Amino acid sequence: MQFGVKFRSLAAVALSGMFLIAGCSDSSPPTQSPPPVLAEAVVSPQTVTLEEGASFEFWVVPFDEEGGEMSQETFIADVAWSSSDESVATVSGSGEVTAVGPGTATITADVQDVESNSASGSAEVIVE
Repeated sequence: MQFGVKFRSLAAVALSGMFLIAGCSDSSPPTQSPPPVLAEAVVSPQTVTLEEGASFEFWVVPFDEEGGEMSQETFIADVAWSSSDESVATVSGSGEVTAVGPGTATITADVQDVESNSASGSAEVIVE
């Protein structure tokens, strides 16, 4: 009868090991990687020459810390455009510049990502 007891003990140990292994499976949901962090904003093109009354739309390209281009639709929360001299050029909220009078103005895009990181980029407008 000793053989039967050892067999049952081995079977119990084997079964408990199976339950222990089954209980250790990773059933937690996969973790998502954090969103990229905004590091640089590049306004394009860098220089535009316009005649008075003409318009042109600039665009901004955001880059993350690793130099990768960020998706504006997914990661960018806000872009605020400004002109250094509105007597030369004005700029709309979408980056459209209108040449007002002769001179040079700097157009700046202040970009903020969904994690509240910010970066700025600028370009020059020459009005003839």
